[in-house]
Amino acid sequence: MAGGRSRNNERVQRQLMDDRQDYVHGNVVPLPDYHPDVLPEDEKGKPQKKRLDPQIKRNRRRAQSLNTGYSAYLLAVSIVVVAICIFYLQLQSENMRRANNVANLRNQLTEITEINNTAYQSVIRTIDLEYIRVIATEELGMVVATPDLVIEYQNPSNSYVIMHNEIPTTGIVAP
Repeated sequence: MAGGRSRNNERVQRQLMDDRQDYVHGNVVPLPDYHPDVLPEDEKGKPQKKRLDPQIKRNRRRAQSLNTGYSAYLLAVSIVVVAICIFYLQLQSENMRRANNVANLRNQLTEITEINNTAYQSVIRTIDLEYIRVIATEELGMVVATPDLVIEYQNPSNSYVIMHNEIPTTGIVAP
């Protein structure tokens, strides 16, 4: 009996395979007529529902819900970002204020320098060097420097000289 059943099963399997074949008598099977707007009578009234696995449903619900820890984390990050933005804007405002202050100070410096140069030039124009020479020689008893009054000396180093004593007549200063 067992042998009879296996033959029946094979025959049923062959028939099912014959029904599923897309290749019939050497020709390609024509494509089925497909009209997306036209639904069969039994599918018109019923919306199509897929049955989802309960694990998938749980995972979706869990993914859509926000727990308190994540909400607190998002709130903390948002506060930090807003604080950083405010700090950055304050720094930029302070930088602009200082740049404007520097520009104003430069303008003031330019104006004051111009006033100073003008005053210096007016003082220089009013000085009479001949009048100063006359006052120095006649009233103060100074004499005009002549070559015999000039004493040249050799400096032992390339620095300035502080005079603590009289310069020797030889003109050589000992180190």
